[in-house]
Amino acid sequence: MRSPSARLLIGSFLTSLFVLAGCGADPVELPDVVGMPLDEAHRAFETLGFEEFKDADAFEDRSVILDSNWVVISYSPGAGASADVDETITFQVGKRDEQRAIDQLPADSPVAREFAAQQAARRAEEEADRAKDAAEQAAADQEQQDLVTTYVNDLDPLVRLGNRVFAEVDAMSAGIANDVYGLDQTDVVLSAVDSTSTLVDELSANEPPTGSKRAGTHEALVSAAQRLMDAARTLLSAEGADRSSSLARYAEVRAEAGASWNESLSALYAGTGVEPPLQP
Repeated sequence: MRSPSARLLIGSFLTSLFVLAGCGADPVELPDVVGMPLDEAHRAFETLGFEEFKDADAFEDRSVILDSNWVVISYSPGAGASADVDETITFQVGKRDEQRAIDQLPADSPVAREFAAQQAARRAEEEADRAKDAAEQAAADQEQQDLVTTYVNDLDPLVRLGNRVFAEVDAMSAGIANDVYGLDQTDVVLSAVDSTSTLVDELSANEPPTGSKRAGTHEALVSAAQRLMDAARTLLSAEGADRSSSLARYAEVRAEAGASWNESLSALYAGTGVEPPLQP
């Protein structure tokens, strides 16, 4: 049979054991996990013994489903604070691919560095794409210019012949004004009309190559030659009382033809390095 003093010692010892068993571990100083992916932040706290976490979107009412898609913006208790491991850690998080979340992070944090690297890579890729597009466009432009230059060089002799036709029709008009052709005037005018008609046909047959972007300008040049032919035809009636009015009409149509001719040539020859042979 134990003595009263022995029973007292045993009771005191058991009480001490119960007290010790009821005491938790010392509080833990919390690490800094701002700027870390949420899944890694959870693991860092789990390693310290924490098990309860509350994750909340810092910007919208969105559910946090895949932790690795989110980044820690802040948390409570925060870094450096002490907390018992049975305490719940509340994280404020944002999507790690959103600028507004990255703007809340220290620049040297893991996700911020990763985001900056991705942005730099994206900018480099975009710049490379722009450079590629510019090079392709420059090559296409050069190809276009080569086509135009070849076309103009091939067309140039015919254009200069056309200038001679203009000059010959002008000379014929002056001869009619001075009544130098007499009874041969109609034949002379018909010959001039034939010359302008031949010029129109020759120009029409010398179409620019496909892709040279000169089709519309070429058509305008042909139209100018046709207008010269119209001017020559007005002189068929330049006899007797109609001589003066026919010559006046010729001058009007001829001026239109010359202006259109020069405008078309300037556009056709642009950028080729060849000086366009314009009408005076």
